[in-house]
Amino acid sequence: MRALPILLTLLLACGWFGGKKITDETVANYIKAYVRLKQVGPELAERMKNAQGKEIEIDQGMAGYKEIEKIIKESGFESYQEFVEVNAKIGLAFSQIEGRQFMNEMDQMHSIGFEEIDKQLSDPQVPEEAKAELRRARKEIAENMDKNKPWAEGVMKGAEMIGDKETMEVVRRHAREIRD
Repeated sequence: MRALPILLTLLLACGWFGGKKITDETVANYIKAYVRLKQVGPELAERMKNAQGKEIEIDQGMAGYKEIEKIIKESGFESYQEFVEVNAKIGLAFSQIEGRQFMNEMDQMHSIGFEEIDKQLSDPQVPEEAKAELRRARKEIAENMDKNKPWAEGVMKGAEMIGDKETMEVVRRHAREIRD
């Protein structure tokens, strides 16, 4: 039963039912907020860690929340909720970009690897027992790819269905900044 609210939040945040449109300005604001939140995060976490097992004063917890909310609003967001929705949309798009890049790199690595194996297989100087091992390795790599690539492609297609192309293009323009 807990999964339903989480699923609805993700769907709302990812654009199926609207939400804030992701623009270059939104991404710039997101990066600004994220950098500042990373700076104060460890201190807030340490405060909460030190309070574990002790009676926590509600004022201390609220002060931490207000500090986070202040950073978010100063960075151009109307609310914590809006920031979380934007975070979900940017996160989904960025994951797709990084995932697709990784898959492309793996395809390229496999192609290069297969070329090298094939060169070795066609080299008359390579002993037959080494060629047998190369054939086994090539077959294993190809089987592994045949098994895993369709699954990975399915995940990528599912993410594409949830996201939107406009957000993807905006996030792609800022991928280096987001990554850093």
